[in-house]
Amino acid sequence: MPLIKIPRQKIPGEVTIISADRLIDERTTEPYYQVLINIKDYTLLADNKNKLKAGMPVDVFIKTGDRSLLNYLFKPVLDRLHTSLTEE
Repeated sequence: MPLIKIPRQKIPGEVTIISADRLIDERTTEPYYQVLINIKDYTLLADNKNKLKAGMPVDVFIKTGDRSLLNYLFKPVLDRLHTSLTEE
């Protein structure tokens, strides 16, 4: 099977909707989340020969924030400690 060269372009956007649960692709049985992304700058698409169309698959990198390894390890413990020391 020959490889197809696909031009890549970074297009900044903002995630506005994420599906509440993961979905399963019937063809590949791979799990995925359905996401709606609003493109911030449509002028980036003006000269694009390969037009972006609704429903087409894309690779998306979603920036979620910076967390250290220690934060991942200790956050559950610190959260539990914080709630155990409070009164209702």
